[in-house]
Amino acid sequence: LIRDVAGLQSVMITALHRSLRTLDPVATLQAVERLTDLFSSLQADAVEEVLRQRSRELEWLGTTDELTGLHNERFLQQHMHHLLGVQRRYGHPFALLLVDIDGLKRINDAYGQAAGDRTLVDVATALGEAIRAVDTPIRMSGDEFCVLLPQQTATRARVLADRIATAIEAIEGPAAQSLGVTVGGV
Repeated sequence: LIRDVAGLQSVMITALHRSLRTLDPVATLQAVERLTDLFSSLQADAVEEVLRQRSRELEWLGTTDELTGLHNERFLQQHMHHLLGVQRRYGHPFALLLVDIDGLKRINDAYGQAAGDRTLVDVATALGEAIRAVDTPIRMSGDEFCVLLPQQTATRARVLADRIATAIEAIEGPAAQSLGVTVGGV
C-alpha cells in the first residue's frame, strides 16, 4: 500500500509538471509541495493502519496454539486474571476444567507425530462442540487442555465435564483406537 501511494505520487507529480510547463515554475513548485504534503499524510495513515493490523496479528499469535487454533497458556493467565477480578468484584462464579488425554504418547510412538497432531486437532474440535459458546477451551501443552467456564459453579461444571469426556472418548484415533480422557474440575 505504501509503495502504491508513492507510485501514485510520482505519476501525479509528473502529470502536474507536464500540464504546468507553460505556467510559472514557482506555482508548479507550490503545487508539487502541496501534493507531497497530501501524499505524506496518506502514507503516514497507511503505515499506522499496517502497524495496527500487524499488532493484532502478533497478539493473536501470542495467545493462540498454532496446531489446534485454541487459546494457549498465555491467554489462560490473562483470562483467569479477568475472571478472578469479576468474581471478587461481583461474586460471579466460574469453573475450570482440566482435561488430560490418555494414550496420545502411544499414538505418537506407534503412528508418528502427524497422527498425534491430527488427534490433538480432533480433541480441540470435540471440545469446541461440547462446550457452551461462552466457555473458552485452551490447549495448555502436549496432551493437556482446560476449559474456562464463566458463570458456572464447580458442581454444575461436572455435567459439562462428563459431556466433554464422552465427546473425546468418541474420537477414533489411528487403527480405530479410542482415546481415554481424565477431566477434573475446580
